[in-house]
Amino acid sequence: AARSPTGTAVAWGEDVSPVTLRNKLSKRYAVTYPVHLLMYRNGFTALTDSIIVFQLKQELQQGLGQFRSIWFHGDMAHLLASNWS
Repeated sequence: AARSPTGTAVAWGEDVSPVTLRNKLSKRYAVTYPVHLLMYRNGFTALTDSIIVFQLKQELQQGLGQFRSIWFHGDMAHLLASNWS
């Protein structure tokens, strides 16, 4: 994949971010403190932050699982969702 400041020049393959998030949401951590999730771009995707954030927010329609907040860090940090009381 190749990225340019104005957008995607060439892209192939599939972004694994939604699948990764689904896998993380299904896990349970035996801790007494709040758990937060930070996902980050692995450098192998040509997708923009806005596309990835949109896809990840769609995965969160059913809830945050055990996480207090979920963040994505690509070109910048994005708070995807939180359930702070």
